[in-house]
Amino acid sequence: ICFPVTIEARSHLIADGWSPLVTNEKMEDGTYRKSIGDAKKIKSAGIAEIEGCSLAGIPYCSFNYIKSEKCLQVVTIGEIDEIQNSLEIHNWKFIECSSLSQNE
Repeated sequence: ICFPVTIEARSHLIADGWSPLVTNEKMEDGTYRKSIGDAKKIKSAGIAEIEGCSLAGIPYCSFNYIKSEKCLQVVTIGEIDEIQNSLEIHNWKFIECSSLSQNE
């Protein structure tokens, strides 16, 4: 599976000095958000900064980056399946790094 929009944005961010930030957000049952659904597919493709994807409703995925102790979250919207990959950047925002679960 290829994620061209995500890969292109990721390449630009890394070239600008941002590093992928691996997070470990858990759901209420203790399952890591990045270990299920589309997030699992993205993580398996080598995009470690995936935080998770929505499991119902509008299909959002969140990716996290860090640069000089500033954190950036990029949110995509779209479907991932064998027929199409319609991930597009929906928005981005600076967030408090302390709000991210970075430890297992």
